[in-house]
Amino acid sequence: MKIVAALALLFALGAAGARAATPTPVLPGGAGGQPVSISADRLDYSAKDHQAIYAGSVVAKQGDATLDCSRLVVTFAAQAGADPGAPPTSGALVSIEATGPVTLTQKDERATGDHGVYDRAAGTVTLSGHVRLSQGGNVTTGDTLVYALASGRATLTAARGGPRVGAVFLPGSTPPKR
Repeated sequence: MKIVAALALLFALGAAGARAATPTPVLPGGAGGQPVSISADRLDYSAKDHQAIYAGSVVAKQGDATLDCSRLVVTFAAQAGADPGAPPTSGALVSIEATGPVTLTQKDERATGDHGVYDRAAGTVTLSGHVRLSQGGNVTTGDTLVYALASGRATLTAARGGPRVGAVFLPGSTPPKR
């Protein structure tokens, strides 16, 4: 499903929105340069922790992709020589953590889980806790989804002692390729 790649993209691009510290940043080279908009009940920036923390009904949008979560924490690397009280503008992105429920929708595809993490160093996006991927009538479920950005490989696993990974595919329910 393309939704896994969209999840990775939106996590990564959502961080750029926080980094730019503007309501609607434009991301060079990202998804055709489409703007990312992030709204939340609150935004806190911690210079000490190098984090931008969006909380309360967080909604991040870019193009036709939308990420909804309860809390979005964006962590940046420390900037050499930067004013410690300044908002993040050029520090390298370290990670993004979304706590949930976490829902990503793009067109007719939807991914849900309890927790999502983008780890730049590892090059992975992980969605965990009651993971459900759906497109039309097709549904895949498990406990942990790990998407490797470099290879484009996704692995969905079941929780120990919990339900197994499951899938239901309905013939003819996937839209034709464009």
